[in-house]
Amino acid sequence: MKDMASTVMILNADSQQLREEARSVFGFSDAVKKDLERHVHGPRKGRGASFLVRYMLREEERWAVMTNLMGPRLLWALTTKKEDRLVRDELYRRVSVNEALRILAQRYPDASAIEHWERVQASTTDTDTRIPKIIVDQIMGELLAGSGERPSGRPTTLLAAQ
Repeated sequence: MKDMASTVMILNADSQQLREEARSVFGFSDAVKKDLERHVHGPRKGRGASFLVRYMLREEERWAVMTNLMGPRLLWALTTKKEDRLVRDELYRRVSVNEALRILAQRYPDASAIEHWERVQASTTDTDTRIPKIIVDQIMGELLAGSGERPSGRPTTLLAAQ
């Protein structure tokens, strides 16, 4: 399968095990492994999301680290952190995808709810499967308790795609 792919992107490689597995599958050099270790960690606050990409050009292979300086909506859509994905997916179950991304980008402009997750985790005995529900309940409560207005001045419509 890997030989059929003309382009491969590795969006996150936070652990040594993941980096070694990627190296085993794709057979890249020590220099590529070092770049993967140093630069590829998913979205980072204020720095966008760096990723490793492999291009197959005829018989040649090229590896490059790229950084996507996306806005918070897109960073939320593409997040690779388990906790953030669980929060995002729980919100997806409750409102439209577009509205969920708008809410998350507004509430967490750095594209991560990990600090909120850790606060909830420290204050509850609930399991990790329950934490996303608690966080989204809090977010929805904040929205409902607010004035019903977005910062843009337009009414908040929780179920409408925009």
